[in-house]
Amino acid sequence: MCLILVAFKVGQEHPLVVAANRDEYFARPTSAAHYWQDHPNIFGGRDLQEHGTWMGVSTTGRFAAVANWSRTNEQGSDYRSRGDLVREFLLSDNKSLEFVRSIKYSDYRGCNLIVCDGVSLVYWSNHENFFRLCRPGYFAISNASLNNNSPRVKFGRSQFEQLATKQDTNSLLELLGPKEPPQDSDCFVFGETYGTRSSTTLLFSSTTILVNEQQYGPRAEVGTLITEEIALRAR
Repeated sequence: MCLILVAFKVGQEHPLVVAANRDEYFARPTSAAHYWQDHPNIFGGRDLQEHGTWMGVSTTGRFAAVANWSRTNEQGSDYRSRGDLVREFLLSDNKSLEFVRSIKYSDYRGCNLIVCDGVSLVYWSNHENFFRLCRPGYFAISNASLNNNSPRVKFGRSQFEQLATKQDTNSLLELLGPKEPPQDSDCFVFGETYGTRSSTTLLFSSTTILVNEQQYGPRAEVGTLITEEIALRAR
């Protein structure tokens, strides 16, 4: 399970606001958000097993994130990592629509992808090889269809709509975080071997991206809080 909440062009100061939880097995090797040594224009966490990422941004203002969507007919091991999609979009110069139209959907296990080139926000899923050019508004992505009616998506989106334009990263991180004492919340997955490993907020302006990422360990053990203000450069 993952949760990605997106506000697109609902406020003038911040045309893109993102709040997301990454849920994963704690044993999977991962690095927290950082500038990648092999691609210094990318800032984001990294899956050290497949070398892609679940979410990231570029210094030219690109954004991408992916959430798994398991399909019952998936067999074999010839699929590419879904994290490759995020990495390749961040490295690409293609516009959002051009990029999703170029994806060979059968190369990947089921997933939802959201990408923004700084102008257009596009949602894509290989569940039915479907894409959508998003108009200004609020969007919630998890492990099923866009803006589905699961309790997690409905709660997360409704609360996010009240917070996204307030530019308050602490409130966004609180929305994403565990209840006290540590346990499942409406957005957070509490667990010993699998659960929410990070909560991330992104505030895009015309000149910067403000990133806050709170790391978590098993049983919601609070880890490092990473804060980075990325200066955008010309595309």
